[in-house]
Amino acid sequence: MTREDDEKNPYYRRMMDGPVGRFGAYLMAKSFDEAMWTATSTLEGKSKAPSHMALTERLKALTEDEQDAVVSLVRGSVVSSLHGFLHGLSNDESLIKLVFEGANISESSDGLQGDLFFWLRDLSKYPYDALSESDG
Repeated sequence: MTREDDEKNPYYRRMMDGPVGRFGAYLMAKSFDEAMWTATSTLEGKSKAPSHMALTERLKALTEDEQDAVVSLVRGSVVSSLHGFLHGLSNDESLIKLVFEGANISESSDGLQGDLFFWLRDLSKYPYDALSESDG
């Protein structure tokens, strides 16, 4: 499925618009994008945080392929963490509820853990299409 195909789907439009879509954009900006920025800027030596600079020094001997593997590991770890958390929000409503902009986001979605993959592809500064990309 392509983004163009998805945009014709009523569920996709509902999930990407309104509070659910704005929550997805918020989650990407405040979580996934931050994690990816930290990983890439540390590997590239762009982060000036002392702990990141020390890590940059430790990682500077990595080949380009090894650096790509580190980025893939970070991305996969963050996606797994977000997926697990969103699955819990969607299925453990007796324990936890997510209210964003006054709306119960879990009730507005067929499964936040699945919506995550659209948000990663379409709302992130570091787009990731889990269905079409390979981590090598």
